[in-house]
Amino acid sequence: KDKFIVDNAFSDELGSEASASLSAIPLQVGVSMQSSEIEIGLGMGPYLMLSSIYYGRLSEGRRIELGITFFGSYRFALNEDIYIGPELRLLYLSYRGIISIMPSLSIRLETLRY
Repeated sequence: KDKFIVDNAFSDELGSEASASLSAIPLQVGVSMQSSEIEIGLGMGPYLMLSSIYYGRLSEGRRIELGITFFGSYRFALNEDIYIGPELRLLYLSYRGIISIMPSLSIRLETLRY
């Protein structure tokens, strides 16, 4: 969820500030390839976009948009069932022209193998 404070030029005499937020909830199907330490993949599908603007009163909007996520990670084994490592995701929403880069730390627990 991102929050933005709008410049004080848009504030009224009472001192209330305008603010806006945008949240994206992915509902994607992902496909990945992995070796023992490296995983790369692609996710495609809809995102539920939730936006709100507050300026004296709240205004909200919802929209479904298609998006693509590319991801890659490297895993270090802590034991034979638990892995930890860095992950990088690149999200693209074509309708709004949003590109987001998300570095993160991934923890993986393997409870079932076949």
